[in-house]
Amino acid sequence: MSKTSRELVEFCKGKLGTPYVFGMKGQVLTEALLKQLAAENPKVYTPQYITKARSFMGKHCTDCSGLITWCTGILRGSANYKETAREIQPIGALNESMAGWALWKPGHIGVYIGDGTCIEAKGINYGTVETRAQDTPWVSVLKLKDIDYSEQVCESAVPSVHPTGWVKEDGGVRFYLEPERYVANDWYQDKGQWFWFDGSGHAVRNNWYLYKDNWYYFGADFAMVKGLQLIKGKPYYFNRDGQMAKLGTRFMVQVDKNGVLHFPEEESAEIPISTGGISVENGDGREPEHTSPGKTEGKNPALAAYEGSEYTAGAVQPPVTKAGTASEADRKAGYAQGERRISDAGICLIKQFEGCRLEAYRCAAGVPTIGYGHTAGVAMGMKITQAQAEAYLREDLRAFEKAVNKVLECSVTQNQFDALVSFAYNLGAGALRNSTLLKRLHAGDVKGAADEFPKWNKAAGKVLEGLTRRRMMERQLFLS
Repeated sequence: MSKTSRELVEFCKGKLGTPYVFGMKGQVLTEALLKQLAAENPKVYTPQYITKARSFMGKHCTDCSGLITWCTGILRGSANYKETAREIQPIGALNESMAGWALWKPGHIGVYIGDGTCIEAKGINYGTVETRAQDTPWVSVLKLKDIDYSEQVCESAVPSVHPTGWVKEDGGVRFYLEPERYVANDWYQDKGQWFWFDGSGHAVRNNWYLYKDNWYYFGADFAMVKGLQLIKGKPYYFNRDGQMAKLGTRFMVQVDKNGVLHFPEEESAEIPISTGGISVENGDGREPEHTSPGKTEGKNPALAAYEGSEYTAGAVQPPVTKAGTASEADRKAGYAQGERRISDAGICLIKQFEGCRLEAYRCAAGVPTIGYGHTAGVAMGMKITQAQAEAYLREDLRAFEKAVNKVLECSVTQNQFDALVSFAYNLGAGALRNSTLLKRLHAGDVKGAADEFPKWNKAAGKVLEGLTRRRMMERQLFLS
């Protein structure tokens, strides 16, 4: 007989604190079992991981999918739970009637228990914990095949009736359209201002949000900002739709007699010229008509905005004033909101060399693998779609995007960033971090940095044709 959603929720609550060990499904960890798991998953079971796992010897342990398997007795991996789900909803559809449904993202799964919380076996350093659903970037909500949902979960998981409109709750502020329905994972306009609500229905505040390749910022009042803004002391520009200016964008501003820039269509948007080293030049490219120390005036001058791993407001070359002094253009006028992500062009390059298999197989090291080399949560017998394979690849690339963002000390183009992520994904973040390539890039020698790519074409001391072709394509992308 299938377990009910109530039984699944109560089971998970009873397993809080259970240690996490990859590949475990509720069994008691023994030395023999640990050796077996290490042999099956050598990429996961590093010496450090094995040492940590040994501290749980003699205890029941689980991994993320194992928590559900432990309850139902039916063995599935996280990907297979999605493939076999009776119903799949986007995370934005999450509501209190879904207590007992699973929360899913590539490589990970948890159980929603109601009131905005879930239980997940999070990792060897965390174990089985209760978390806010909003704190994990879940993608989907799954109605599991192995669970009976005919019975509603206990009343304690269902919140009291809310009024409509703005409601402050633990964890944030929500906007209720109806007593039990709030805006989630969507835009909402209220009194002429736009707001973004995350997957748990909480309005974003004092933070950035990436939506359809555009960055938006939401202020202290939760509303989307527009025009020129100072964020943590750095200048940024947002157009009338709230989108942050992209690479090379030029826009018209006016300068008043006090040296303050104004965007004509957003009267409230203003910023002192002296802040952040912004440079101004006339829209026709001429020098400013009037200048004085610390101030620049002119009719509809143009302000250039640049973005990258660092964001700069200012001209590439500072314009020269009539007094013959170059106005300052600070190349680090403000750090970019959030980290840069690899583009589709970069992912296409990586896919050319990684290859894709839609059914689980064992790699040369014996590790169950699927898609473009994905290993987390993979079990033999699993099958995925091409779309799932690409989702896994993007998930796996996040660590390398973060690593490249972390080591960069200069602005780079999108193509340069893509080439560096491909390089790090193939060779490891440590190879990039300690490379002459990175040192030359930081020194401003872009050509010299590009010429370092072809040198990384050997494995075990032998030149490999595949690595040679990959390095040449990365070099070409880097210079394009």
